[in-house]
Order: sequence, then structure tokens, then C-alpha cells
Amino acid sequence: MRHFLLLLICFFIFSLFNTSAQEAEILEIYEGMEEVSEIEEDSEDAGDLEDAEEQEEEEQEFIDPDVPFYIEMDIRTSTLAELAAWARELGISDGGTRDQLASRLRAHFGLPSARAAEAEQRVIAIESAKTTEYFTIEVVGEEFARLRGDVVINLRDDNSLHRVRAWEILYNRTRNVLTATGNVEYIKEEGNTIETFRGESITVNLDDWSSIFMDGVSERSTAGAASTYRFAGTIISRSAEGATVLSNAEITNPASEEAFWSLTASRLWLLPGNDWAILNAVLRVGNIPLLYVPFFYYPADQLVFHPVMGYRSREGTYLQTTTYILGQPQAVGISESSLSTIFGGGGSGDLVREGIFLRTTGERRVDTSSIQLPLFFDAYVNLGFYLGTSTVLPRRWLFGPTTISAGLGLTRNIYQVGNAYTPFPNHDGGSEWNRTTLFSMDIPFRYRLDARGSMDIPDGNLEWKLPYYSDPYVDRDFMRRAQARDWL
Repeated sequence: MRHFLLLLICFFIFSLFNTSAQEAEILEIYEGMEEVSEIEEDSEDAGDLEDAEEQEEEEQEFIDPDVPFYIEMDIRTSTLAELAAWARELGISDGGTRDQLASRLRAHFGLPSARAAEAEQRVIAIESAKTTEYFTIEVVGEEFARLRGDVVINLRDDNSLHRVRAWEILYNRTRNVLTATGNVEYIKEEGNTIETFRGESITVNLDDWSSIFMDGVSERSTAGAASTYRFAGTIISRSAEGATVLSNAEITNPASEEAFWSLTASRLWLLPGNDWAILNAVLRVGNIPLLYVPFFYYPADQLVFHPVMGYRSREGTYLQTTTYILGQPQAVGISESSLSTIFGGGGSGDLVREGIFLRTTGERRVDTSSIQLPLFFDAYVNLGFYLGTSTVLPRRWLFGPTTISAGLGLTRNIYQVGNAYTPFPNHDGGSEWNRTTLFSMDIPFRYRLDARGSMDIPDGNLEWKLPYYSDPYVDRDFMRRAQARDWL
């Protein structure tokens, strides 16, 4: 009996191990089938991807890369009747306005909308041309458009308007370079400045507006100004940074055929920010040489403290400085005959601080009514020193512009001895420094306070002034000051 039970237990254990081995074999077979299925699926996906890529390549082979450019140019330059006839040939609706027809044609050819196209590239408008030709040079892979016969085109870029008139214009679409030849007239309008170029040929890179003028004359004028200045040179080149270089340059006033004055130089640089330089320059009055300058560089940027130097018989030599803590100085009118005006300076553009200089950004000042807080510090050889400010607040609500001007002066008496003035009456180096009173207090300086403004009231306007001076001669001594200098 015991042997029978032992034999039965051994048979049960053997059956259990045999079942586990079979399950393991079945599991291995199942996992192998899954791997084979995954490999087949991957191969099918790879085959589908290859087929899709081949299909895309085949589709791309049938796409002509030149067609979208030519079609877009044709859509832009076609009239309403021409667009309608074109739409009928393609079997699409020919009704509606010109813009609607252009939109249908762009959608038919898969071109971007007019707004998207204008956002991606500069707008080139062809006003007139007798013949138009499109071609591609296969050797270099570049696309061209040639316009001939009294061609006039306009190019608008940001705040500038460029107008080109010539007998022939060749536009390299690949390099985005435009070349005009034959009685070329190029006009650039930017802000208040108008520049005109006339010559035999001009080449312009439309990406950065770098250009080369050959045997030409450039005229520069400012809106509202009576004077126009003429720049001539055998080669006039302009870099992408805005620097203009004239070889064998001549500058005159073209108001009359015979120039009353002229400035000739072997090289003239007009640099960004209205800086300029000349090399081997001769200034003539009529035909008479007056001054020879081997080299001269003029920085048009303003110093932060706006120094102004001068001389007066009573106060002596003086230095006046104006440093703006808030705001920027107002534009000051400069004589039209000034070299700063001739070379583009004296503008009212926005200024940015770089070190101790204020450089113009070339952009118009957007807000000219912000708060202004300048700090004045003046020194006079005979009179003494002055420290002050003049805060200007713009109009707010019912209150009009408000100005608060105040300052302190450390001064001494000035005596007239014969025809000269001196602070040393006894010629011993001793001076008498001025003292005043403020609320019954004796103080060793002079002072001034001038506050004025206005306020809107029903059916009227209320103006107020609050002057408070230490003596009646404060304004005469301290307020005859300037913030800009025009040395040239």
C-alpha cells in the first residue's frame, strides 16, 4: 500500500513538470509569431513610405518652379478684362471684381493670397513698360525679368518709397538684384528727405538696398526747405549699412546753372548717423579756390550734455551744458546753408544713448509730448556758475502744458573798466561774491523760480504764472542760453 501511494505521487509530479514545459514551448511559439507579424507590418509601412516618397518625387518632377513666379507677375499686371478672359480659358467663373478674379486664379494655381505674398516680399508695382520678357539662364539657374521702353516702377519698403524710371530694367529674381540703364532717374522718399539720382546706370540689391551708381548726379532736399543740394561723382556706391561713398565728388547748389560755391573732393563719405568725411577737398567761391582740406571728419552725433561754448564781453568766455534726465531735446532749426543740413544732419529723429553720445536711429520721433527733465550747468569766466532745470509736463486732463523752471546761481560782481569788464576791480585777484535773502535768511547764492501753466474751465481757460526771483537781473544773467550748436 505504501509503495502504491509513493508511485502515485511520483506520477503526479511528473505530469506537472511536463505541462509547464509544454506551456513554455507554446509561449515561445506565440512570441515568435508576434515578432514575425511585427516585421511584416514594418516592412509594409516602409514599403508604403517608399511608395509615398516616390509619388511625391514624381509629382515634384511635373511641377515647373518657374510657373508660380510668372503667374503671380501676370496676375499683378493684368487688367480686369484680361483676368476675365484668362478665367474663361481655365473654366472658372469670370464674374466679379478684379481682386475676386485674382483670388480665384491664385487658388486655381495654388499660389498664396495677395496679402501673404506681399508680407513675404517687397511690393514692386510696374506703372509702365512697352515690352516684358521672362527668361531663365539654365547654366547658373537664375530667373530674370526684363522690362523695356519708358519703364517706370515703384518699390515700397517699410517707410521708404523708391521710384525708378529708365529705358530698360533687368530684374534678377534669384539674387533679388535690379539693374536700370538708359537715362535713369531714381527717387527715394523717406520721411522728410527726398533723394534723386540721375545717371547712366544703377544696380540695386533689394535685400539690403546696397547700390552702385555710374556717372551720375544725386540731389538731396528736405520737405519744406527751399534749398536742394547736388552731389556728383564718377562712382557713387551705397553699402547695406547706409554708408555712401562718392569718388571724384562735387557738391554744389543747383539753384542756378553757374554755381556760386562748390566743394570738390577725391573721396567723400556720408556715414550712417549723418557723420561725414572728406579727402583732398577744395572749397571754391565761384571759380576761386578758397580753402584746401587734406582730410576732415565731422561727427554729427550729439553729446549727452549738449555743450555750447561762446563769448560775451560782460560774462566772458562761457560753457553751457544741458543733460536730459527724462525726454529728448526738441528739434532746433538749423540754417539751410549749414553743412550739417547739406549732409543730412539737424533732423528731429529719435535718439538713443551710446556712451556719452546720442545717436540718431533714422526713425521719426513718435511721441514728442513726453515729460522733459533737463539739467543745466553753466560756467562763466567773469560771472560764475549756474545750476538749474526746466521741467515740462504735457497736457493731462483739464491741465494744459506745465513748465517749472528753477535754478541757483553762484555769482560775483562784474565791473566795467574802460571798455572791458572784470570781476577784479582792484586788480588784486579779490572778488565780491553775491549774497541774497530767502524768507529773511541770508544765503550766498541767487535763485529763480518760474512756474506757469493753464487749466480748462467751463466757458474759458485759466492761465497762471508764479515767478519768484532773488533779483530782477537773474534771467538776464542765466537764461540767455542755447542747447544746440551749429559750428559748420
